Amino acid sequence: MKANIRDGFTLAELLVVIAIIGILLALLLPVIASARRSALASSANAALNGYGRSQVAMQENDRIGRLCSGAFDHQRDGDVRKFGFIRDTIKYKFITPGKSLDASNISKVSETVLDYTGGRTTIPANPMRWSGKTSNVFFGGMNGPSDVDTAAEYMSLWDKGFNCNFGTTWHLVRGDVVPDNTGELLNNANKAEGVRCPGDGTGPLSERDLSLSSVTRDQILVMGTGRNTELPISDLNSKTTTNTFIGKEIVKFGEFTTRSFSEGMTARVDATTTGLRIQGWANRNGASEFHMFDAIDPLLEARISDSAGGLHVGGYALCLFADGSVRKISDDGGYLGEPDGYLGPYSNQNGSTMSNSGWEEIRGQIWARQVSRVGRSAGGGAIE
Repeated sequence: MKANIRDGFTLAELLVVIAIIGILLALLLPVIASARRSALASSANAALNGYGRSQVAMQENDRIGRLCSGAFDHQRDGDVRKFGFIRDTIKYKFITPGKSLDASNISKVSETVLDYTGGRTTIPANPMRWSGKTSNVFFGGMNGPSDVDTAAEYMSLWDKGFNCNFGTTWHLVRGDVVPDNTGELLNNANKAEGVRCPGDGTGPLSERDLSLSSVTRDQILVMGTGRNTELPISDLNSKTTTNTFIGKEIVKFGEFTTRSFSEGMTARVDATTTGLRIQGWANRNGASEFHMFDAIDPLLEARISDSAGGLHVGGYALCLFADGSVRKISDDGGYLGEPDGYLGPYSNQNGSTMSNSGWEEIRGQIWARQVSRVGRSAGGGAIE
């Protein structure tokens, strides 16, 4: 008698197989997600280490021992081919900035790219950024720098790596904040240059500053995971201008760019703060002031918070310090004692403020005050 041969699986067998596959996927997906997060962090860590090595090389070769020659800020600091930490990094060839991006950040283009292409014209410009020129000129414009002979030279900046999506601190690119003639610490002490220009600081962080400071180098934050700008690209002309200048589509309408550097000592003590544990720089009114680190975003492994206005909160930022170390700094305090998407001082509709919770978050990890004695004159930094 011929044996019966089954042509397929029974329903029960299929359900068992599906259940096993589901269990395996449930076990595997977290591992894949964890591996992806580790890869992103590893990539950012390698890039920040490259910037750290470049800063050491800059310090060893600079006549006054600066860690960088200024901010990556075409509008305020000048010709990005001559000044700024991106120029320094390209010069010393440890990494190519435009190819060593923070992969965890969805935004891959610095706001400064829009500046040097002429795609953004809304911020005050340093009239000295082109030698011998005082008019409001842009890199790709008719009235551009006289030393650029061909369009190909300045249109190749993008391909040469003049881009970055990490954020730097005021300490690195401006130094200490210079008080105005009333003793008030402002980001526009030298008002002739506009807001947050090089003359508002003592100059980029230098070996002299570090050697004379009582602050240990491992607390002086210089770079970290970059924060997106407040507004997306909303001007189609800006998009067209930048993409035409570069010769390819690098920005899209509605996308965000990343901030170039943090503001100086603009944070004040929160009105709800109690006790005397927070002691910053006292201005002429007796109020304590602190550095912001608002160009650095603790977005790695963060969650979306409705109570914080949709910000990513509770994550961490990979941060480069003046001793060359790269460490995780977590967002575990801030506004109302909860993670707020900032390191230290937080921003709200009433300005930038430091709470006890924000202070505890960075105390012993990040220095939020002046590095050296205040009273030194403006260092100028990158003014041509």
